[in-house]
Amino acid sequence: MGEEASVKFEQALSGRSTCRATGEKIDKGEWRVGLEVWISGRVATAWTKPLPFLKDCCHLEYALNPSTQQGSCRATGAKFARGDVRFVATAGDPSKKLYLSLAAAGAALRPVLQHVGGGAFRPCQLAGLEALAAKDRAAFFQAFEVSKDEAERFDAEHPPLPPPSLEKPAAKGKGRGKEAKAEEKEEGEEEELQQAEQGEQKEGEAEEGRDGGAAAEGGQRPAKRAKRGGRESAAESAGGGSRGSAGGDGGEAQGMTELERQRAQLIARNRERLMALNLPGMAAELLPQPQRKAPAAAQHKGVSRKRLSEVLPRRESSRLRGIAADGSQVHSERHGEVVVVAGEVIRRYASGTMTEEQEPQERHPQGELPFESSNCGHATDEAFIQLLAHAAASANSGAAPGSPRKGAKAAGSKAAAGGKGAGGKGGAAAGSGAIMKAAEMKRLQLAPDDVAKVTKDATTHLAFHPITDTLIIACADKKGNVGLWHVNEGQYELPSEARPAEPILKRPSKASERATEQAAADVSNEQGGQAATSGAVSLDGSAAAGTAASADSSGGSGGAFDGVVALQPPHYEYICGLKWAGGSGRGASLFTASYDGSLRRLDVERGISELVVSSEDAEYSCMDVTGDGRTALLGDNEGALVLVDTRQAQRPATDGGALTVHGKKINTVSIEPLQEQVFATASTDTSIRLWDLRAWGKGAKPVATAGHSQACQAALFAPHGSRRLVSTSFDNTVRVWDGGAGLAQRLSIKHDNNTGRWVLPFRAVWTPAADGVIVGNMKRFVDIFDAQSGGMLAQLSSEHMTAIASRNAVHPAGLPVLASATNSGRIHVYRR
Repeated sequence: MGEEASVKFEQALSGRSTCRATGEKIDKGEWRVGLEVWISGRVATAWTKPLPFLKDCCHLEYALNPSTQQGSCRATGAKFARGDVRFVATAGDPSKKLYLSLAAAGAALRPVLQHVGGGAFRPCQLAGLEALAAKDRAAFFQAFEVSKDEAERFDAEHPPLPPPSLEKPAAKGKGRGKEAKAEEKEEGEEEELQQAEQGEQKEGEAEEGRDGGAAAEGGQRPAKRAKRGGRESAAESAGGGSRGSAGGDGGEAQGMTELERQRAQLIARNRERLMALNLPGMAAELLPQPQRKAPAAAQHKGVSRKRLSEVLPRRESSRLRGIAADGSQVHSERHGEVVVVAGEVIRRYASGTMTEEQEPQERHPQGELPFESSNCGHATDEAFIQLLAHAAASANSGAAPGSPRKGAKAAGSKAAAGGKGAGGKGGAAAGSGAIMKAAEMKRLQLAPDDVAKVTKDATTHLAFHPITDTLIIACADKKGNVGLWHVNEGQYELPSEARPAEPILKRPSKASERATEQAAADVSNEQGGQAATSGAVSLDGSAAAGTAASADSSGGSGGAFDGVVALQPPHYEYICGLKWAGGSGRGASLFTASYDGSLRRLDVERGISELVVSSEDAEYSCMDVTGDGRTALLGDNEGALVLVDTRQAQRPATDGGALTVHGKKINTVSIEPLQEQVFATASTDTSIRLWDLRAWGKGAKPVATAGHSQACQAALFAPHGSRRLVSTSFDNTVRVWDGGAGLAQRLSIKHDNNTGRWVLPFRAVWTPAADGVIVGNMKRFVDIFDAQSGGMLAQLSSEHMTAIASRNAVHPAGLPVLASATNSGRIHVYRR
């Protein structure tokens, strides 16, 4: 085995490697040291920068393993004997190491030392050298070509220690006095940690026996006093005190003999040796960690975990019910339907059961749907839609979309969201309107009351409303549900001038009121008698505008409103897209699209959800809308893309209809925020494609194409018009592309994206300033990377986020907030 295989020293061939000691990137052409070690189940080369390698990853030690195996030299293959000196090189982790003989280490490190230079690091600075015996030091000086003068100076500063003992400790003698036995016990404890001490201790025990006999006769030296004096002297020697120095008067003043002073000096020297080898720290790492006390569970906020109060009938087969078989056979199946031999199509029913009395359910709800919640009363719904209408008007009055308005109230920080008692209606002024930088996100924290269950199932999409006065989040899940959360509920008061003279929503019928009241009572019973959220009235604790406080009798139990409104399902299947758009502030409407073949728009000024696209065949898998809300792009699971004019309700396609742009499912479509004629698609066929709407139509070709080695789950534009894209793939990378340079790859970050079956695939998003990317982590972190270097800027985590955050969203105005969603439907809002 050659020396080249043990320690490599070369210039980096690319800029993708990272120093294992410091975590810094190693630029292309920069010198690096490589060790072949066992990493993640395979042999791989771990790279380190030269100077950190010498300072932090190398040390000398004696081979003193308790077993007969002492390891072997990686360069020569020769096995070490017990007591041999070996050079240890690690790859930033003490468990990933290799051994070399002194001669092999000197030859392997010679080019590294020459490159670093004597001014930065000299061989005598290697850790563990001061603990070697004189003969072993001489072998080191020869192998590393240390000059004679330098070796003599080192020996003068660090006197050589005796070689370690290779024999087992001698058995304790019998018939010794209490004083001698006590001293032997203390010596035995030190021997277990410091094997190099045994030689001098044997000699000391002989003298101690003679002195102990005389002390026993005269009774002049109690054991406790001698033990205490030795410990104090050892502590003073280790701390650099003068009282423990050899030949000092302090030892005699405390009644210490010459033997005790020598012994204390030896203990202090061995402690320095232990500290140099970092053995106490390594031992502490091996100790079992104390069990952390589980944090107190936060009070449940949001929609109920359980909703069914009725007992469904037991499901029985036709055979058990005595119904004869009709002879039909299933010909094929697809999502949501079964096709029998005769060609008849049987669709799923709303309740999930199939009975002869029920009619088949439509693919999606038809026509207009009112703004109506399933967990609140009519007055609370009215108050919330008034909040949304005010938010749309407030966003529309801003100077520019996506930036805080001058003089607006900032809602991003916990302190700025103070209530009326804090001297304002929403918080402190936004100041200069600076957008949060990626490096500043490490200061975001998660409070217990900033967690709420907003959707019943796994959250697939979430988005902040662009208003800067308060925080409103819209969320959608896998089962077609949409939820809205006013995060600053209880800390924000709707201005009186924002309340219309007439209610926006129509009053529900008496039958609907009774049904809502009964549902709220059922939920209260399921939660053990706690008040359900249905009893809330308004967003500031008073009655909603246009209604008296007593008018919310339909709300049920009268509990406090927690800010979460779960809307009646606008879709029946997986919601593939959600976005605020429309108006100059891009917050007048909420668009949602679903696998059930529908695209809907919630008009917050009318309180009505309109059906924009209705398809009986398509299964839409992604959606994006222009900022004015007039044009939508819908992709499906077969690779086709549809261009929709949203002003023409229930028109599935315009300007050429659906075009096949990928060979497999389209996972995302992203419109460039400032150049909306440009958009990008990402597909399961691994490709990312850039398109121009001005050339859209039959035979359209992509402007540029790039891709990953495995399925690409998302490719999203940066928010400020740079045409950069961040993509996420199952090939365990997050990449940055330059759309203005033909989708040239600018960055590739290794990241574990294998979420498995039960967690939604990760989708990296941009920070508000487009200087970083945010993506979930399988270890329940939220990772934030630098968009230029790929380095890790921060990892957000909290004891209040107990699941994997697969989807994340930032505020479009750049407020210091981050929303993270999990598969439980919970939203976690990190903020300052």
